[in-house]
Amino acid sequence: MRKLFLKKMDKQTLDQIAETMPVLSEKEARACIGGGTGTEWDPCSMLEFERYSLSGTWDGYVDGGNGIVYRVQISEHDLPDSGPLDVTGSVYDSSIDPQFSGYRVDEPSGCFRRCVEMLNSIGIRPQGPDGNINLAIPTKDGRAGGGATSFGEGVAYINQELNAGRAVIVGVDYKAGASNSDKMTDHFVVITGRSTDGGYHFFDPATSDKNVGTSPQNLFRIEKDQMTGKFRRKQYRVTVVRRNY
Repeated sequence: MRKLFLKKMDKQTLDQIAETMPVLSEKEARACIGGGTGTEWDPCSMLEFERYSLSGTWDGYVDGGNGIVYRVQISEHDLPDSGPLDVTGSVYDSSIDPQFSGYRVDEPSGCFRRCVEMLNSIGIRPQGPDGNINLAIPTKDGRAGGGATSFGEGVAYINQELNAGRAVIVGVDYKAGASNSDKMTDHFVVITGRSTDGGYHFFDPATSDKNVGTSPQNLFRIEKDQMTGKFRRKQYRVTVVRRNY
């Protein structure tokens, strides 16, 4: 008869295991064990999705790996007799992935320089301010007012660069007054991709935390002649597009 030997696990034992075994990040762990709620910002793992899909109709978001999140809508007639389901329809494609550069205590107002660093990390160089495309008109109190006549041109330029795999720096307004020459831009961020529902993902250097600065929740959306978004408690409105060389 085989004997089973049990060893008491203590902190020292766990530390020894950690030295020899790989430590998974939260994202990697979730891909294995799940834990997502199925929302766009907290997608399910593929394993969870397969379990859910077998129980009937389903509508939610799935982490397909490689930085791609999918929205899946399944009705009863879509369910296969057996085997995994084919998941299509990316919500956010992170193929444009600059090296994140964020907030520095010794240079708190260096947001534009951080944006330039992010573009430089993928071989892109932005032009000077003379090449800016305005998306808004400044008001007397230093806010973004009505949409500029070049709004469509600016959006078209962003789309053109993203289609070419090139990120784009844009300025945003979020408070009265502005130190920039256009009298409305308070901050700069980098647009890195699009979502299938019309959103534009951006990296925000207003934080030193990469997970926050590159979060999938950092999205601009277009309504009429405005491109707006939110970062933490700040409401952003895009003011200018900085062209690339």
